[in-house]
Amino acid sequence: MNTAQPNIKPLLNKAVALDRKGDVYTAVKIYKKLIKIAPDFYPPYQYLSSIYKYHNDWKAAFHYGQRAIENGADKADMWRNFAIAATALKKWEIARSAWNKVGFQLKEVKKAPDFEMGIIPVRLRYGNFHEIVWAKQIDPARAIIESIPDPLSDRNYGDLVLIDFKVTGYRIIKGKKIPVYDELELIKRSYHRTFLVFLYDSQKNEANLLDKLCWNKDLGFDNWSHLTELQLNKKLACLPEYYNEDLEMDIEGEDMRIAVAAEHISEVEDVMQAWAAISLKEYEILGL
Repeated sequence: MNTAQPNIKPLLNKAVALDRKGDVYTAVKIYKKLIKIAPDFYPPYQYLSSIYKYHNDWKAAFHYGQRAIENGADKADMWRNFAIAATALKKWEIARSAWNKVGFQLKEVKKAPDFEMGIIPVRLRYGNFHEIVWAKQIDPARAIIESIPDPLSDRNYGDLVLIDFKVTGYRIIKGKKIPVYDELELIKRSYHRTFLVFLYDSQKNEANLLDKLCWNKDLGFDNWSHLTELQLNKKLACLPEYYNEDLEMDIEGEDMRIAVAAEHISEVEDVMQAWAAISLKEYEILGL
């Protein structure tokens, strides 16, 4: 970098301040002006890569991330943003190499990978609400939704989503903190539909029975009776903690609302008939 170039640091500080205040448009103009003034100065490329990531402009995020790295950026967040953009663009080997720069040990891949990295909580955001769902992480930036989200979310069981690397809160399970990550965008929609099933005068063991029957048929299952994941978005001074993970039913003999995810209603009808034959209880199926 030519440090003799005038106004570099003041311009950069101004752009960062505007970016943080929400004036992204002006900040972007200044970052691009800085690139013209000092093309080998990496911070503007780095900030632009982050901005375009959160606007889901993956080609721009990848381009500016690559330029930042070429000009000497070596911060972990830069490599992670670059890896997410590469993943979104299906540049699997570049993404793998970038993730390994920040401590992962991912093997070589020639097609879309599935590293089976476990189950994680993912935050879906829509309108003024957010929802925490469980998802199967298949690489550092992709996960398959395992819960059945609220229909308002426009997400469903089995959807493949792109996720961010920043921790946005913690799910508390038996006193243990599990990091929550934000969804960035939908990658591939599943073919599953959500059906609402009412179990009349049922007990916890009968809900558990239905869960097992759904599992055996590869259908999604969620007990919506006592649990709401839909919460208002709030600006908090610290990372939020979510405690509402307990699905234990203290009240026996009540009507239960169960969400079942399937491609066809016939699959739901088959599993419900099997459930009724065992439980000797009545039910009703509604489509959502």
